[in-house]
Amino acid sequence: MNTMVLIAHHHKPLDWVKKLNGNFCIYSTGDIEKIAIHGDRSLNINKGMDANHYLNYIIDNYDNLPDKILFCHHHEFDWTQDRSLPEIINNLNWNCADYFSVGAYCNTWQALPGNQEWLRNYAFLLPNGKLPDSLVYIAGTQFVVSKELILSRQKEYYQFLLAWLYYTDMPDNQSGRFFEYTWHYIFTGNGVEKQYKERFLK
Repeated sequence: MNTMVLIAHHHKPLDWVKKLNGNFCIYSTGDIEKIAIHGDRSLNINKGMDANHYLNYIIDNYDNLPDKILFCHHHEFDWTQDRSLPEIINNLNWNCADYFSVGAYCNTWQALPGNQEWLRNYAFLLPNGKLPDSLVYIAGTQFVVSKELILSRQKEYYQFLLAWLYYTDMPDNQSGRFFEYTWHYIFTGNGVEKQYKERFLK
């Protein structure tokens, strides 16, 4: 299986990537000339948090995607993970599912104050133009997705999402959260994200 780890980076130390065993690349909004690591590097504007990098990677590689991609952040440790990111990556069960998150905590958008109204206002960004009745997601926006699921949407759809992200007046933390809540829905059409906490590691 051909796999890739895409690391969304913004002004954080990346020494931990030296611990990685497999293929990875870095999309950065930071000063990449000062990052003393090996690997591909691509510089993007700072909009929409990690969604910016994830969308750029999909668009850049749409016609030559690996079989599975792990989209992840630049932090080695985070409250949404129950172990270090290098440990997760090096022990990842890539065959777990066509889409699965590597975070440790489920959440629902209905439980977060104020989210219902503004999310509905941007439902036009979703493939069918509306929110599902229930939207349960894994916190952290770090997930594996298959080439087949990515290609189930046209390249123009991802370009549309990226253009909106670049030109929207919505604050970055909010536009990024929109994607955190809906990535699994965009790729799978299922509003309730399944949690594979006991299966995504070997």
